[in-house]
Amino acid sequence: MKRIILASSNQVTNGYESFINRLGWQEYKIMINTRYPVWPVSYYGISKVYGEAIARFYYETSGLESICLRIGSVSKADDPKEYSRLLSTWFCHKDVAQLFKKNIISNVSFGIYYAVSNNKDRFWDISNTIHDLGYESVCDASLMYFGCLSL
Repeated sequence: MKRIILASSNQVTNGYESFINRLGWQEYKIMINTRYPVWPVSYYGISKVYGEAIARFYYETSGLESICLRIGSVSKADDPKEYSRLLSTWFCHKDVAQLFKKNIISNVSFGIYYAVSNNKDRFWDISNTIHDLGYESVCDASLMYFGCLSL
């Protein structure tokens, strides 16, 4: 079996982020899921939309298994205290390694998933990542941010 794991980006739906911030997403806990239409706000985001479309095309036309991961924020220091947006978008190194391994061994033939740690303040829905791929995040930026958890 041949499979591609595409390193896509949360930037394919980055347009929702400012919209949700204006609505007060923390109050309403609005979660962006993979069924939302794409809304890139940069050429980089557009290129990732294109990559997801190509992955879908090859899966449908030739059966090439493809999993597209809309990756959150991964940093070399693996520290969500670097800047405040990481409270929502942090994807810790342990979760990165676990999710990529689960992608390799999963029975999913095609899918698009948000790849982010289970941060209390995240605005991306990872329920299909948990359900379809068996993802079990071990990190939450809010706990790290306030010094409640050590990895």
